[in-house]
Amino acid sequence: LRQVLTNLLSNAIKYSPAEEEIVIGSRAKQGMAQVWVEDHGIGVPPESREEIFMPYSRVGKQTRYIQGTGLGLSISREIMRAHAGHIWVEIAGEGNGSVFYFTVPLADDSDSSTEKRVAIQKK
Repeated sequence: LRQVLTNLLSNAIKYSPAEEEIVIGSRAKQGMAQVWVEDHGIGVPPESREEIFMPYSRVGKQTRYIQGTGLGLSISREIMRAHAGHIWVEIAGEGNGSVFYFTVPLADDSDSSTEKRVAIQKK
């Protein structure tokens, strides 16, 4: 999961103008941990939402000058699948930035006790 977050942050930094804010957030929702990275970069065209998760995918002419292999998002998707999670992007439109989300199931501890005991031996 660290690798997924690293990939998303790296992309947000690479594709955003200098001094623009990048927001990272998380919450628990319907038994899932949801994490997001929001940037104000070049954005992703709506027709490219799935394409960007394909290996070696680079979208748009302006990305040719940005260093990278186009593997980060495809690797992130495979990591999410391995953890029974999901990754996707929501966009406001080209040039307005992107919000990348991923979710993973929270541990189900409904059968485990939340009680903790510590034994102290008197001497």
